[in-house]
Amino acid sequence: ANDTNGQRNGGGMTASQRKAILAIASRNGVDAAAEAHDVFGVPFDDLALRQASELIDHLKGLASAGNGRGVARR
Repeated sequence: ANDTNGQRNGGGMTASQRKAILAIASRNGVDAAAEAHDVFGVPFDDLALRQASELIDHLKGLASAGNGRGVARR
């Protein structure tokens, strides 16, 4: 049965993925929901597990592509 909003690639994103996306987006002054829609054409909360993973990489790429701040080191 496919009752998961058409998400056939591993189900929805995890809570930790969601937290990471929001943290990275916030740190870089990016709207996570807008990026999700621009990149995948879906609402942020409808991201599949794999899409969330790709969005994290995408946001990290934006960060290192340099808005002058680079990536925060811990």
